[in-house]
Amino acid sequence: MHGQWSLRDHATGNCIPGVVLENSRVTHGWLVTSFRASLSVDNSELVRLASHGCLGCDPLPTDVTSALNSEIEELHFMHSSAKFIFDKSTIQVLTALVPSNSTIEGNITFSPDAYVSCWFDTIIRRIYPVLLVDGNGNPISNASLYLYDKDGNPVWTGMTDNEGRASFEIEFNDDNYTGLWELTIEYEDKVIRRQVKLLSSTPIGLGYPQPDIKANGSDGPITISQGTNLAVAVALDPGSYDGEDADWWVAATSPFGLYWCTLDWGWVRSDPPIRIYGGPLFDLSSYEVLNTSGLPMGMYTLYFGVDLLMNKSFDLDQLYYDSVDVTIE
Repeated sequence: MHGQWSLRDHATGNCIPGVVLENSRVTHGWLVTSFRASLSVDNSELVRLASHGCLGCDPLPTDVTSALNSEIEELHFMHSSAKFIFDKSTIQVLTALVPSNSTIEGNITFSPDAYVSCWFDTIIRRIYPVLLVDGNGNPISNASLYLYDKDGNPVWTGMTDNEGRASFEIEFNDDNYTGLWELTIEYEDKVIRRQVKLLSSTPIGLGYPQPDIKANGSDGPITISQGTNLAVAVALDPGSYDGEDADWWVAATSPFGLYWCTLDWGWVRSDPPIRIYGGPLFDLSSYEVLNTSGLPMGMYTLYFGVDLLMNKSFDLDQLYYDSVDVTIE
């Protein structure tokens, strides 16, 4: 990731320079920051990112800080009137130590334990992109969107375009930055509600279930020696389908055929599918489905999935799954 790094500006004549930080890791020190100059961060890891704007000044076109494919531990607002644009980047902590008036937009992933460490006399306008696709990745157009504030009042309505996209804005201040909004999504005969807060990850989607399966703590592929212990665990984030009935499936392909994990009989060799459970989706932190050191040599693929039509049948068009490859040699 960091084989080559660069820090450069693009000053010409009397122009304010644009600073570019690429393929870099900054893990100590105070801030990576700019003052009234554009700052672009690409494929980098930063302990802190900030923009020293000029609060009360007219914004300049250069008052923009952007981050692409980057991991940022802490995002600082310091007398800033800048715009922050993110794409495929992660943030852990947001800090507003001094008065600021800034804008955040783009695709951001906030970790589940992300938090605001300080907020003082600050306004942050956050522009939330929405992207709605079905289970096959096809855009959902003309979906109706309704945004309600923390008191349940309607504050915005919109519709997705032909690409399934839309966007809305929330202005956060000292009084509401800890509040929760609700986005209601209506399409076909479905109604889905998503909570929205300052530190919500974007783009906002339908929140489909996200199964996860790991072998020896890894997403794989992994290779182990025969006789080495193999522990396989599954987890589930139900998304906005929490409480919805579904069929749950755990399976494995092996040199000896197809196996299904059951609650009553353990692993069963069967070509027809056998579900492990039928019932509501819920937040499953971790559940061990295999722990053995006795598997023969060969290639194995283990699967964990849920389908949203609870009927004891394996409905591929309703299935959401994850898999992990294991080679034993």
